[in-house]
Amino acid sequence: MRRALLSLPFLAAALTQVPACDNTTEGQPAPDPGPPVLVKIMVQDESSSGGRGAATDLLDKAKPVACSLRDPCPVGDPYSQPRCDVDLGVCPDPLNPVQKPPAVGAPVNFGGNQFRLVFSKPLDPALFTPTFNPQTGALSGSVLNDPTIVGVYDDSGKELPAEKYWDPTGVPRDTSNIFTSPYGPALVVKPKLSLVPLNRYSVRIKKDQLRDAEGQPAAKDANGDDVMDQYAFTMEGLNAAGGASADLVDGKINPFGAIDVLDAYVIRSSARFDPASLKVTVKKDGQPVEIAYLPANINNPALCPASVGDSPTAIHIFRVRGEALIPWEVGTFTATIEAVSVDNRQAKFSADPFGKTPYERVPFTTLQNVDRDQLFLASKRNLPWQCVAARPTDMGVGYVPDLSATTPDAAVPDGG
Repeated sequence: MRRALLSLPFLAAALTQVPACDNTTEGQPAPDPGPPVLVKIMVQDESSSGGRGAATDLLDKAKPVACSLRDPCPVGDPYSQPRCDVDLGVCPDPLNPVQKPPAVGAPVNFGGNQFRLVFSKPLDPALFTPTFNPQTGALSGSVLNDPTIVGVYDDSGKELPAEKYWDPTGVPRDTSNIFTSPYGPALVVKPKLSLVPLNRYSVRIKKDQLRDAEGQPAAKDANGDDVMDQYAFTMEGLNAAGGASADLVDGKINPFGAIDVLDAYVIRSSARFDPASLKVTVKKDGQPVEIAYLPANINNPALCPASVGDSPTAIHIFRVRGEALIPWEVGTFTATIEAVSVDNRQAKFSADPFGKTPYERVPFTTLQNVDRDQLFLASKRNLPWQCVAARPTDMGVGYVPDLSATTPDAAVPDGG
């Protein structure tokens, strides 16, 4: 106790020599004195949830990174650490528009997509008027004083109606999730209309007005190139974008790339397709097998319960015998799918996102006990002849009840 008392004067003297914490910026990096840099032009889901989980950076010009089974791709955030493409020997770059064109977003409150022009530092506050959350009083965004400084235009030069604002939040380079914590700070444009497969658009900006508080313009982008007045791009085509053979199994990416023998073969398309144009053929060992198929959202819930997994952009394929649902045989099948986009008849169902490869004889595998979570059970989905009274004659549902048919058209019943 005596030692503790004797040490108090020394402790008091030491405390008097500690500088007061009157500098709230102590330890923080100094503001960037340079002009703002246009870091990214993101085309991504309009919302943090309810979208397709798709994004593209129109400025991404990164060179491919070599990889192999022994040298896997570098670890990054969950969106940017895809598996090595062993055949090509490179790491896929999911943000690169050369590898992955901008995706057609799933509408939530607007058209489905948002465009984020991300800068290395905040722009001039005089460009915006702050907006606040009426319930919390927290800063929620900033309205553009001149909405014409940025916009998205179609190929005819017409601007798309859109919600526009300045988002002061986010990080310019590294984020753990580009959807829940998107890149920023950013100029944001959310078109109110859905973008169309294979249509060409452009992001246009008044680059002389993109300046910081010191009046320095954003003259360069992340690649060291001059900032341009417009950035043109083409949307993805109508293509397969997930489904039973690609989705999660037991919380992990399907290690088999296969569906369960009890599953429906569910294929999601990148955008809406014309149900009347849908035609599916499945073969095993080169011979057609008896199937039923239909767009997944044709049923009228007033006449029968909605099928699990109903969606305007999905195709359900069943293994049947007559009108009886049966399991798939274990093995490898091929599927050929024909369909055209509702919004662009030139966009045909393809095996690649650029609309160049027809979806013909694409293989899929069936195995036992791979869908342990029963995510795609065929028995939980409606067959084409169920709720037949609810089925319009132009919905293009089809099935193959008669393998003796000599022509492919005969395999699909008239008007059904």
